Amino acid sequence: MDRFFHPKKIVLFGASSNPRKGGHHVLKNIKHYVQNNENIEFYIIHPSADIIEGVQCFRNIADITSEKIIFDLAIIVVPINAVMDTVRQCVKHDVSGILIESGQLDNDPYKALENGAEIISLIKGKNIRIVGPNSIGFNVPSLKYCTPLNYNPSYLETRERNVSFCGQSGLFVAGFIEQFMITQPFGISCSAAIGNKLDVNECDILEYYFNDPKTHVIGLYLEDIRDAPRFLSLIKKNKQKPIVLLKSGKSEQGKKAIGSHTGSLAGNYSLIEGLSKQFGLYLVDSYQEMFDLIAILCQYPKINSKKVGIISISGSGCVMSADFAAKYHIELTTLSPSLLAKLKNYFPPWAPISNPLDTWPSIERVGSTKSFQKLLNAYLEEEIYDAIILMTIATDLGAYDWGYLKTVRKNYPNIVIILHYFGGEKMNEYTQKAIKTRLPVVNNMQFIFRALSMMWQNHRFF
Repeated sequence: MDRFFHPKKIVLFGASSNPRKGGHHVLKNIKHYVQNNENIEFYIIHPSADIIEGVQCFRNIADITSEKIIFDLAIIVVPINAVMDTVRQCVKHDVSGILIESGQLDNDPYKALENGAEIISLIKGKNIRIVGPNSIGFNVPSLKYCTPLNYNPSYLETRERNVSFCGQSGLFVAGFIEQFMITQPFGISCSAAIGNKLDVNECDILEYYFNDPKTHVIGLYLEDIRDAPRFLSLIKKNKQKPIVLLKSGKSEQGKKAIGSHTGSLAGNYSLIEGLSKQFGLYLVDSYQEMFDLIAILCQYPKINSKKVGIISISGSGCVMSADFAAKYHIELTTLSPSLLAKLKNYFPPWAPISNPLDTWPSIERVGSTKSFQKLLNAYLEEEIYDAIILMTIATDLGAYDWGYLKTVRKNYPNIVIILHYFGGEKMNEYTQKAIKTRLPVVNNMQFIFRALSMMWQNHRFF
């Protein structure tokens, strides 16, 4: 798979000088990759142009040099009716990796099936792999490597803890990732949009991610699972990297929609649910849930118990937390006498003190930053809770001591700490500060408890 994630010799079919066309954006993305890495060779095949965006064009691969070059990667962004001839040319010249960003192989579904069978026949027995069709390809931020149809190679970054994504939707790896990167502390090691999975499928990508040292969690969006026995074998032997799966096509209407999108068969969702319970696969129901759970798992791969402490600026937050804890079988362990004695120092005598803890009386007495710091510190020192949820309003009235939280993250790496905001005009500011402390922010309160429940159910696998 390295031929797709870190190619050294690249040839592009379908480059364009028109900024409205995908071939123009792919060209600029690859130029960016070349400029930021050494020993990368890049060529363009074009029927008429001599130079596009400063890159020399050739009429076919044979014209590039008198010496035979074995290309790691060919990127195909040509019109659908030219895809097959382009693939044949690539196979003839032993291009080892072929990325088809063009859509279906033919507008006629029957012809598309014939073309797919021909491609598989062409590469049989050869060291050639194909991604797509209908794939926007790959992104490796640490290499400034990006193949999608939009030129925006710098919006992702690799951080201390990272997720790698694989999906059948280009929107998933080129749209939603960008949205959630700016709200969560995880980074990106790799992303792959595999489209219709004519050859390379999710199992190939999973194996690559298992061996990638910068990948700590894996996120999957799948419409079908092409090789179920291999997929099962992979997740059975996985003991290190949590896998979060968003599987679409649960309903009959969803299955029909999948057929029109990628031509796949959705399969039986109940089988996927069975695998999740047996082998620790995390199943989610939406993109938002996927990214929230990944934000937690990137920082905290496992939880040591389901004992949770709640510190909330709002009494209603305490009540709702208790309801959600009951629903998802989370233990809101009673405060110990020693912890109760410590907490009383920061509350007026009349204030009730319990878990969940309504910190508002304490905030009125000592201020929000001191209140949250002292109360959280007391919870941590008692070593009763393996997860603590801090809930506040993103205003000066509910401010945290961010320097203290950064220290807490370092000194208590195995205590799961999740931040929740009830709202407030400083949501964006507080979220960016949370990223710097490497603390996940989850603003769906119910999902926090569902996530903790899933982590406890799967703790034995990691």
